[in-house]
Amino acid sequence: MSRLSTDPPKPHTTVDNVEAQELTYDVAVIGGGASGAYAAARLQQEGIKVVVIEQEDRLGGHVNTYHDPTSNGTYDHGVQVFSNLSVVTDFFGHYDIPLVAAGALGGSSQTVDFASGTVIPTVQNVTALAQGILGYGAEVAKYPTINTKWDIPKPVPEDFTLQLGDFITNYGLQSWAYIAYTYQQGLGNILAQSTLYVLRYFDAQQVQDIAGQAFLVNGLQNNQALYDRVQAELGDNVLLNTKPTKIERKDDSVKITAKCSHNKYQITAKKLLVSTPPTAEKLSFPDLSPDEKAIFGQFNGSYYWNSIVLNSGLPGNTTYTNIAPENPLAIPAVPGLYTINATPFPGVTAPLNGSDRDLPETQVKAEIVAAIKRIRKGLNITVDTEPVFAEFNAHSPFHLTVSNDAIKSGFYDDLEALQGQKNTWYTGGTWNKPATSALWNFTEYEILPKLLAELK
Repeated sequence: MSRLSTDPPKPHTTVDNVEAQELTYDVAVIGGGASGAYAAARLQQEGIKVVVIEQEDRLGGHVNTYHDPTSNGTYDHGVQVFSNLSVVTDFFGHYDIPLVAAGALGGSSQTVDFASGTVIPTVQNVTALAQGILGYGAEVAKYPTINTKWDIPKPVPEDFTLQLGDFITNYGLQSWAYIAYTYQQGLGNILAQSTLYVLRYFDAQQVQDIAGQAFLVNGLQNNQALYDRVQAELGDNVLLNTKPTKIERKDDSVKITAKCSHNKYQITAKKLLVSTPPTAEKLSFPDLSPDEKAIFGQFNGSYYWNSIVLNSGLPGNTTYTNIAPENPLAIPAVPGLYTINATPFPGVTAPLNGSDRDLPETQVKAEIVAAIKRIRKGLNITVDTEPVFAEFNAHSPFHLTVSNDAIKSGFYDDLEALQGQKNTWYTGGTWNKPATSALWNFTEYEILPKLLAELK
């Protein structure tokens, strides 16, 4: 006869009762997007012991690379273009990935009223466009101190708090307005946006890139490959699928508690580099001071989505850009689509959507499908296949902005003053702009020298 065991049951093993792995580093980086991954790679190349804590299963942040199962080809539909800067060419060169001129990708484009599906023929007045870009460039050149960081002139120029629509009227920049709409996607209602943010994001470098057709793209059409090589070089110093749950910043160190599905970490670092957006939701884990909470709590976000859609039924190798001929300056309203980009793969398109408020995924997808069907009708395309989403990504919050009153009251002086406090440094789109080339440049020349100096 068997005997019933009187031994107590063994506890179920969960991450909460796993003993924390203790790790020590010079620098801990929160977030492995463009700026965080770049910073970590460069720090390690300088002989600094660094760890990256990233909640996703990969590095790269806003990078999205689609892998076509039929052709085995790839297409970048997140981050796409780069400026021809030394930090860009050096970083790609270090990982042996080629860069080519953006025009080499080819393809045609059409402007379409996405609300009706009607093709709107446009005749480009090259002279007017050039005058518009150069005219805007002259205005940007007045404010070189905001080109890299938030060094706002005193007193705050009146133009900074004008709505962009009024700024355009005041300076006769109507021929530039639609260019701003197409190149500054993700800024919400751009005509209602404070001009400071357009001057800051559509900066002198972007004017130069557009005027000189100087943009570069990854020659492999696989930006994820770059970050995969960064990860391989960093090795075990990348903690993927890992979230910080608590951060205590002391006079001489930073203590980080983090966990993934199967492990816990107790990390001690000399310095902390935060590359995630500084919002209450994204920074719920650090020991924020009342001043930090008050500053970060003032941000408002805009919303941006990209996707890959199969069975579009639209002609290949053609990008469709939204235009609203009845609207002021022909700029479409948000929420809505900016473009439906062509890809190298038949029937596969890459739509881009924006909004000034958060929307359910179902609503964004429904508008994409409806727009594709309206465009089919406008082009007399008789296919009736139902579009299918292969990928859908939310890049939100995309731009973080504050009110005009906050701008006038010195908000950005207060924000910049946080750099280096409590052994904490910041990089990322909020501190510069959400564009990879600019983020790498900012991180390389504004953040890393100061961080390295403190480690000596």
